[in-house]
Amino acid sequence: MALFKKPKKGQFWCCFCGAPLVCRTSWFAHVFLRQQVYQCHFAPCSASFYARTELTHLASPSGLPNAPACELPPSNNHLRKMAQKVYENNLVIREEQLSLLRDEIDEDQQQQQQQQQHVREDLAS
Repeated sequence: MALFKKPKKGQFWCCFCGAPLVCRTSWFAHVFLRQQVYQCHFAPCSASFYARTELTHLASPSGLPNAPACELPPSNNHLRKMAQKVYENNLVIREEQLSLLRDEIDEDQQQQQQQQQHVREDLAS
């Protein structure tokens, strides 16, 4: 029979006795860095540990329209998604540009045909 309950997701455990760790205090060392002190819940052990929780990258920007810029760099996944959007938008723009070019080419060909027809008419008369 186990001495302690089944582990909860995201909970730290004492490396000496296997008991859950309890956060005794925490403070902000920086706007993106929080430090904590954990203590073993098993009284005879009572080992203490320091921990840090740090925000390192921006996973997704704020949905607020006037949100201030974030100092954190975007995550690789976020950069990949932004690049994918740019690529997809460029495909749409490329298709629009190609259709404009095709229209211009068609107009140029029509003008050349008209000029050739005028030249033939002039030569025929």
